[in-house]
Amino acid sequence: MHRTFAFLLLWQLAVVSNAQVLTRGQVYDLDPGDVFQSKYISYMLTPSGPPSYRTDSVMAKSWSVGMDTVHYQVHRRMYQPPFGPGLPPYVHDTVLVLSYSDLGLPAAHFQLPNPCQPVLDSLSADPDFCGLATWVQYTSGDTCFEPDTWTSTLIAGCGGPYYWSLQATVPLHLVHELQYFHKGGIECGDLVTGVRNVLADAPILTIHPNPGTSFRISGLGDTPAQLRVLDLLGRVVLERASIRNGATVDGGLLPSGTYLVEVQEALGRIRSRWWVRE
Repeated sequence: MHRTFAFLLLWQLAVVSNAQVLTRGQVYDLDPGDVFQSKYISYMLTPSGPPSYRTDSVMAKSWSVGMDTVHYQVHRRMYQPPFGPGLPPYVHDTVLVLSYSDLGLPAAHFQLPNPCQPVLDSLSADPDFCGLATWVQYTSGDTCFEPDTWTSTLIAGCGGPYYWSLQATVPLHLVHELQYFHKGGIECGDLVTGVRNVLADAPILTIHPNPGTSFRISGLGDTPAQLRVLDLLGRVVLERASIRNGATVDGGLLPSGTYLVEVQEALGRIRSRWWVRE
C-alpha cells in the first residue's frame, strides 16, 4: 500500500479515538472520481478459477430532502481473467444507483452465521488501508463450529463490508477484499487491469476535470507529446499523435467507466493518470 498524507492519518486517529463504531455516513462517504476495486475468490479444495474483480467508479452524488439519504451513480465493471490460454476474459459493465440512508446509525457488518459470536470487535487506523479508520469483527472456532474463521471489515470512505471466511470441516474458502482505492487524490493498493505497468518513477500526469466527459492536460513540457487512453482491459480506445500542454481531449464517445490516460513525451517518459468518464 502506498503512503498517504500525514494529516489524513492524524485525522483518522482522531476519529478512532472518539468513536467505537463507524456510522453509515462515515463508511459510505464517497465523491465523484473515487475508484474502488475489490477481489472475489471462492474455492473448495482448489480455486474454482481466477479471482473476479469488481471496479466501481463514482460518477455523480446527490442528496434526498432532509439530507439523510445519499445517492451515488456508479459505473461497475466485473472482470475475470481468462480461465486458460486462448479463452476470453469475462467482462460485464453496468451503471447503477447506490443509495444509503440512516447515515447517523452504525454501519452493518457482513452477517456472521449462527451461533458465531464476534471474539474481536476493533476500530483502528489500519496501515493496510493507508491509515483509514477500519472497523473489524472477527470470530473463530472458539465461538462456533462452522465456519472456523470469519472476518467482516468496514473502512471509512471505502464502503464494505469486505469479508474473509474459512470453514474447517468443509474446506470452503471465500474472500471479498478491497484490492485498491483512489480517493481524494490518494491511491492505495494495486489496481488489477489488463493494462501494462507504467514507469514507477515517472511523474503523475495532471488532468482536469476528473470525472468528466473531456479533460484538460497540464504540466507537460514545451515539446509535443503522444497521448493514449486505455480501458481496464488494456485496449487503446483513444489516441492522439501530438498534443501540447493545456490541450483538451474529448472523451464524449467513450462509455462510462475508468480509463488510464498515458502521455509519452519526447524524452520517452510515460506519464499516466486514472480518469473517470462520467
